[in-house]
Amino acid sequence: ACAVMGREQLKLRKGDVVLAFAFRRLPKALPVLMQHADTVGAATILVADMVGHRLPDPPSLLLAAPRGEDASFLTLSVPMLIANAIVLTLGRVAQDRALTALQALDELQRELDTDD
Repeated sequence: ACAVMGREQLKLRKGDVVLAFAFRRLPKALPVLMQHADTVGAATILVADMVGHRLPDPPSLLLAAPRGEDASFLTLSVPMLIANAIVLTLGRVAQDRALTALQALDELQRELDTDD
């Protein structure tokens, strides 16, 4: 989704956190998004398998999410566990801000899903 979000649509500011996921290959827009976050003072968290170290500029926090060694069977169990833990923690420690951010994200997704 970050590939279709322009900088003007990302109202990032200091104190915000960008949470991104990358597996097998880095999305082309990810380095741009991470650089933009760094420029505005937002922290970055990347949940990734072996591709995390390929970013030109490292994220604030890189969370290793191994998905298995056999390329024919890569599980999402570890990445989903990490994502769920982050969502539950944010919901608990910053409920009002998390709900406001989720509403803004829902609005942005509705705008992006239009058939125009």
